Amino acid sequence: MKAIYLTSNVGSYQKVNGKMISTPMNNENGFVDNLKKDLPEEINFTFVASSPSKVEITDMFATLVKQAFELDGFVVKEFNVIHDGFKGDIAKTILNSDVVFLSGGHVGTQNQFFKDIKLSYILLKYKGVLIGQSAGSMNSSVEVYDQPVTEEEFYDPNFKVLKKGLGLTNIKVMPHMNMAKEEELCGMTTYELCLKDSKTIPHYGIVDGGYIKIVDNKACAYGLTTYFYDGKETIICNQNDKKML
Repeated sequence: MKAIYLTSNVGSYQKVNGKMISTPMNNENGFVDNLKKDLPEEINFTFVASSPSKVEITDMFATLVKQAFELDGFVVKEFNVIHDGFKGDIAKTILNSDVVFLSGGHVGTQNQFFKDIKLSYILLKYKGVLIGQSAGSMNSSVEVYDQPVTEEEFYDPNFKVLKKGLGLTNIKVMPHMNMAKEEELCGMTTYELCLKDSKTIPHYGIVDGGYIKIVDNKACAYGLTTYFYDGKETIICNQNDKKML
């Protein structure tokens, strides 16, 4: 694989007057600049769903991301969306892609979909660029750190905080850390859960606009990145900076 980008939110769309519209992607930490070094101007683009049964909404978000790439100067020659409505050959489509974009969404649902389509095996032969956004980044790891997002999951004694992922990296990430102290579930914030779980599950926190780029198993953090370990959080990279992990 040429490069893996673990992102929180690439900033490819926004809501204006109640309507979702595409925007150029967030380049404050050089995300687009790096992509332009790794990709040709003309690309085959494949978007992989998080909730494969939600065909229409997945198509909408996939189109918004595609249009964002076009706003940033890429020419999308071929565009495919992998979900329950896709009728083509999944392996051939992915292996013919310059960019594979793993959608954000519900981690567990996407995790199962990846298993159903045997994505980890397909990616063993993939030579292009892979971008994970939010859940897509989380599910890229060997072991996925997955916090509960509903009351049912929170109180379920059988809920698995660790899941088997795609196996592309040993790096576990928790995205959207810029909102972690505000998001609350059953009396605990995302940030508090990160601290608690880090006693047994060390992981990295990334913010919207920040990302971790992996090339040849060497990882570099871009933008504000923290490390959760043994119940503590440590800043390892600042905004508008980069650091090898």
